[in-house]
Amino acid sequence: MGRRKMDSELHRIKLETGTVYQTSKGGNYYFRYQINGERKCVSLKTSNKEEALRKARELLPTIQATNLEVIATHVKIARKLAAQTRALPVSKIWEVYASHPDRALPATVREQLSYEATLEEFLRFLGHGITMFSQITEAHVIKFAEHLRHTQISVSTHNRKIVRLRKIFATLQEYREDGNPFSLKVLMRKEREEQDTAVRRIAFTAEQEEQLRAVLNDPRFHLINKEEIKVIFYIGMYTGQRLKDCVLLQLP
Repeated sequence: MGRRKMDSELHRIKLETGTVYQTSKGGNYYFRYQINGERKCVSLKTSNKEEALRKARELLPTIQATNLEVIATHVKIARKLAAQTRALPVSKIWEVYASHPDRALPATVREQLSYEATLEEFLRFLGHGITMFSQITEAHVIKFAEHLRHTQISVSTHNRKIVRLRKIFATLQEYREDGNPFSLKVLMRKEREEQDTAVRRIAFTAEQEEQLRAVLNDPRFHLINKEEIKVIFYIGMYTGQRLKDCVLLQLP
């Protein structure tokens, strides 16, 4: 009987407000209490009984307070404790994001795959030094954006990558204590950055068009589906349409 009571006290300790308890011997202690009629539970991140009681008692004045400002402070503390219990390894980011109810729902499979590919690109850039989602900082994402600027991708492609990562981080905010590092405005590029660079499209000159026509009409040059390519070339040359538009063009 005495031993049973001792075991009970080891796993469950009643305070003036709330209860400190341990779900398994040697495991972490938790603090359960009620605030505004709503039950809360946070991990005290320790398996030491005395330390757990000290941490719980430090929260008591805030829990018992009626002042809204103090309660707001308590909520911040509780969220921080909760965030510490929801650790997310970088290797699991996509798995958790892909099943999250607030994830982006692109209209095409290709764009869905682009979200995953962009995340993988970012994680490769980070390297093996970062193992947890919460370790990723603004400094990391600024360096990544700078890296993208030197990969010769277009401004729109650069910005799409940043927007995808911004959505992923916003969706998984519950696994971080800090804000969304991809919300920084400096990560986005402006369209004028693309002017006078090698990225923009330049039209063929009249001489280049004539050279292409000569090759397409010369039987000495062999090309797979040459006749079809010639038709596409002429459509593009006379209409100014993009290659994709020329290929998908249909008769009414």
